[in-house]
Amino acid sequence: MLSRLVHLESWHGTLTGFKVENGLDGNVSERGDGYEMVIRGLSVDQLIKVAGFIKQL
Repeated sequence: MLSRLVHLESWHGTLTGFKVENGLDGNVSERGDGYEMVIRGLSVDQLIKVAGFIKQL
């Protein structure tokens, strides 16, 4: 399902890495209480949008 949204890559020590056409990248790791997502390359505006999205989940 995730691969329909972003390009997945193999990253050592993670469930998967990802790259997006807009230049963002990161990784997803599985934790005991769920998943952890790291996003690299966000601008301040993108960070605010992501925080707003997370608040709505």
